[in-house]
Amino acid sequence: MLRKPTETDPRLPAEQLSKLIDSLRDVNELTIELLRDISVDELLRFLMDKVFETLKPDRGLVLLRSRATGELAPAVVRVAEGISAEDIRLSKTLVAAVVEKRNGLLLMDTSTGAGVSLADSIRLSGIKSVLAAPLENEGEVVGLIYVDCRVGHRSFEEADLRLLTSLANVAAAKIQNARLMEENAEKRQMDREFALAREIQQRLLPEEPPPLPGYELHGSNVASRQVSGDYFDFRPRSDGKIYATIADVCGKGVGPALLMASLQASFHAWADELVPVS
Repeated sequence: MLRKPTETDPRLPAEQLSKLIDSLRDVNELTIELLRDISVDELLRFLMDKVFETLKPDRGLVLLRSRATGELAPAVVRVAEGISAEDIRLSKTLVAAVVEKRNGLLLMDTSTGAGVSLADSIRLSGIKSVLAAPLENEGEVVGLIYVDCRVGHRSFEEADLRLLTSLANVAAAKIQNARLMEENAEKRQMDREFALAREIQQRLLPEEPPPLPGYELHGSNVASRQVSGDYFDFRPRSDGKIYATIADVCGKGVGPALLMASLQASFHAWADELVPVS
């Protein structure tokens, strides 16, 4: 015998329970994707697949914050079959409400959105219902996910916002982890490049100055960081005289180090020509 749930009855209606189970399954499947070695682009496509499969929106968009500029830019755009693929333009008010305040946004029905400042403009765009959630991990918002339904289609509910927020949080963790790994890889590559540049540079500098009667010649290069653009060299002449050069090669890394090698070769070639000196 079925019992109607009451305020004191902890059991959920069958339809609501089924929806909750489906939501948990979707979050679990996305969480499993975190364990796979996939790119952020692949994860976002999978995220949008799950969102369209479960929430059945007409349009969807993921914005990601650029590490270089801090600006939000589209990373994934998706539209349902039969829906125009026109650009999805989000109002600054909506973006601020989600990203700056780090809150999910739900507009169940824009036609009854009295008191919601952006409901009118959204309704004029032919949109009936809106969901948006920040991609947030450990207090940092790396973007947002947005979906909507056109007038005449379904309306989103509180349960839909909870699901979208959960999926967004899982995706944000993966994005943050991927970016940290990318930064570490870039740093390791930079360290290897600097080490190579330092090795090239040290091989180009003379181990010790040539002897010159009546003089003591010294030269050293102590880099303040891993590499230095300073170059010095000596080149003995067959007549007992010595050429000395000091130069500053602009830039850091392998490129400037190779430029220094070219400079050394040119200096030696020129010095060996026994150009007359006073």
